[in-house]
Amino acid sequence: MSVDVEPRHLRGFAKQLVGDSTVIGSMGAYCSTNTDPAKLDGPLWLLQDLMGMYRDKMVEIMGVAEDRILRMSNELALTADRYCLTDAEGAEGLAESYVVVLDFGDDSGYTGDETIGASQIADDNQGVADGYSDGPDVELKEPEYDSFFIDWVRGALDDIFGGIIADQLGTAGQIAEVGADIAGDVVGIFDEEAGKAVSQTLSLSSNLNDLIKQFTDYDILGKLSTDVIGDSGRLRQLGKAWEQLEPAFTKLYEDLESGVTTLDGHWDSGPGGASEVFVDDLIRGRWAPCMDGLANLCWMLALQCEGMAMQYEHLIKTLVWLARFYVGKARKFLLALLGQHDGPSGGLSGLIDAIGELWDLILGVLEAIWDECMMFIQFLKTTYATIKQYVNILQGDFDVLK
Repeated sequence: MSVDVEPRHLRGFAKQLVGDSTVIGSMGAYCSTNTDPAKLDGPLWLLQDLMGMYRDKMVEIMGVAEDRILRMSNELALTADRYCLTDAEGAEGLAESYVVVLDFGDDSGYTGDETIGASQIADDNQGVADGYSDGPDVELKEPEYDSFFIDWVRGALDDIFGGIIADQLGTAGQIAEVGADIAGDVVGIFDEEAGKAVSQTLSLSSNLNDLIKQFTDYDILGKLSTDVIGDSGRLRQLGKAWEQLEPAFTKLYEDLESGVTTLDGHWDSGPGGASEVFVDDLIRGRWAPCMDGLANLCWMLALQCEGMAMQYEHLIKTLVWLARFYVGKARKFLLALLGQHDGPSGGLSGLIDAIGELWDLILGVLEAIWDECMMFIQFLKTTYATIKQYVNILQGDFDVLK
C-alpha cells in the first residue's frame, strides 16, 4: 500500500498547530487570572471551593492541550524532513510506525533536542504549503465588574437601618430623658440590667439598628451584612470571563477541523491506514471534540453564573422590601414607646413581634439562597467530571473511550 505525503503540507499544518498551541496557552493564562472566585462573599462564598477547583482543572486542561498540540507540530515537522530523505516505501513504514507515538509518552522518542518548530523547519525545495492558518484570531477581554447592585443594597440598608431618628425624638438630652422613663418598661420584660442598657443606648445613640438591638436583642443589620448580603457583581464578572472563553474554544475547534480538512487530500494511506488513524482518531476523534465540548461547558457555566446572580438579586430585593416594611413598623413602635406620638398598641411586645417576624423572614430568604447555591454546586460537580475526562482524552488515555 502506497502513502501519498506532501511534506510541505505537513509543514503547513505544523505551522498552524504552533499558532493553535500559542492561542490555548494565552487562554489558560486568561482563565487563571479572570476566573478566580476568591472575591465571592456573603452566602455566595459557598461557591468558592468548587469554582476554584473548576478553574484549576480548566487551566490544567489548557496546559495539557498546549503541550500536546505543540508536540504534534514538532512531530509533523520532523516527519516532513524525514520523508524527504526516504522513498515511498520508507515513508509508508514511517507513517505506520507513527501510530506508536500517538500518546506522546516517555517512550515516544520525542526529545527537546529533536524538535523542529515551524519557524525552524529546514529550508528545502518543498517549502511550506499555503492554505493553513496561523491559528485562530482570539481576543480575550478583561471582564468588567459592575457594583451597581451591591451599591444599591448598601444604600437601601443605610436608609432603612442607619437613619438617625433624632429629628423625631429631639435633642440628645431629650432622648436620654425619655430613655430613662422607659427603662422601667424594659425591666418589666427583661431585667434591670437590660433597662440600664437601653437607657444608656438611648442617651448615646439614636441609630435605629442599635435601638432595635437593645430592645429586642435582634441585630438585623449585622445579620444582613455578614450572612445574607453578597456581591452578585463578582459572580456576574466570573460569568463574563467564562463567556469570553466559549468562542475562543469554538474557534480552536474550527481551526483544527479546517486544518485537517486541508491536509486530508495530501496525506492519504487509504481506509484504516496510518494517515486515517492520525487524522480521524487524534484530531477529529479527540482534540477537536474536546475543544467543542469545552466551549459548551464555558457557555453553560456563564449562563449558570448569570442565572444565579439574577435569582440571588431577586431574593435580596424581596428581602430589602420586607426589611423596609417591618423596620417601618418597628420605628412606629419605638416612637410610640418614647412618647413622641400615638402609635400602634402593644408596646415592647409589639416591637419584638415585628422584628421577630422580620428575623424569621431573613432566615427563610437565607435558606432559599442556600438552596440556589446547592443547585449551582451540583452543576459544578457534574460538569467537573466531564472536564477530568477531557484531560484524560487530551493526554492520550485510550481507555476512557472504551
